[in-house]
Amino acid sequence: MRLDETVVPQASSSRLIHLDMVRGLAALAVVAGHLRGFLFVDYGALEQPGLAHNALYFLTGFGHQAVIVFFALSGYLVGGKALKDMLSGGWSGSRYMVARLSRLWTVAIPALGLTLILDVAGRALGAGAGYDGTYWDLLSSGPTLREPADNSFATFLANVFFLQTIVAPAYGTNGPLWSLAYEFWYYALFPLAASAIFTSQAAWQRLSAIVAAAAMACLLPQHLLLLGAIWVAGAIANHLTTLASARRLFRSTTYLCATALSAAVCSGVLRLHTGTVAHDLLLGGVWALFLPALVALPPWGEVYARVATLLSEMSYTLYATHFPLLSFLWFTALAPTQFAPGLFSIALGLALLSLTLLYAGVIWWCFERHTGKVRSKILAMLEGPMSSVFTTKALVKHR
Repeated sequence: MRLDETVVPQASSSRLIHLDMVRGLAALAVVAGHLRGFLFVDYGALEQPGLAHNALYFLTGFGHQAVIVFFALSGYLVGGKALKDMLSGGWSGSRYMVARLSRLWTVAIPALGLTLILDVAGRALGAGAGYDGTYWDLLSSGPTLREPADNSFATFLANVFFLQTIVAPAYGTNGPLWSLAYEFWYYALFPLAASAIFTSQAAWQRLSAIVAAAAMACLLPQHLLLLGAIWVAGAIANHLTTLASARRLFRSTTYLCATALSAAVCSGVLRLHTGTVAHDLLLGGVWALFLPALVALPPWGEVYARVATLLSEMSYTLYATHFPLLSFLWFTALAPTQFAPGLFSIALGLALLSLTLLYAGVIWWCFERHTGKVRSKILAMLEGPMSSVFTTKALVKHR
């Protein structure tokens, strides 16, 4: 087997290459924003910022917007497929949840374990500085004095079951894991509500699904539920591609230009007004409209496809593992030093980015690339006994 067949995921005609590129670039945007927060002084501390400074701080300031794009992408890919299966009669709730949990846990559980290792080592090497929230005023992210890094077993378990931000904080220094809780509960809520409408279940099953979805919604944070509209918008955008008239619209140059411009303008303008739900909903809605146009675009060559596939394949691992590593490196080796942008600091930033990508790549190799195998084994374990029961019943009935 050749190296490029194992290390670099191969692009295939079935992949949505442009969505792969968006997902990969979104993960890089999150990492770049956090790396800038650790390494460089705040923009307001620059004495005479020039055009290059403005460009650097602007281009590395899209981390929050990238997460909103993730929600729209997830709704498009996961919610859209679920809705398609429901409408076609091929829906299986158990298979859906196995697919979703194997996808999340294959990365999340190793990420939590690595967070514990890095946090414990960082505390030992740095006498706890940073992990106690000492540097919050410098970083505006990571542990705070009110909420220092929590590496307790209870918080670990809460994060395993996607209850961070609901009953517990994100685990240790891994603050970005907040969005995994949002993702999981969208995965759970959407099929419950949609299956009551779009599947041919018995009345009591529909009622049970509605009651379960309503109870879940009552217990979840309002912010989580509101941002779920972005996920649903992505699923609806995907469903619209099944309509011939909508497909013609999505393939039109006018629609592509209009939605691309809207996504770019909203991303740029709302970057300056991060944090309000209304702005996030607007940004997510615009991106949901843009995604079908990206899907309709023809591929841009083999090199582009390979890069897009590689970035996309490891995007989840990169997102889930980068912050504890950057925290460890900065807390133990650099803190509280931060730099104004210059040749040395930019070279150092590129070196740290390369190290982070290498670290994520190794973790992807060890865990995430096996997601399909994990899912298949779980399904075989669950469906094997059920198949045996059904086969036995059929034989008894035949006799």
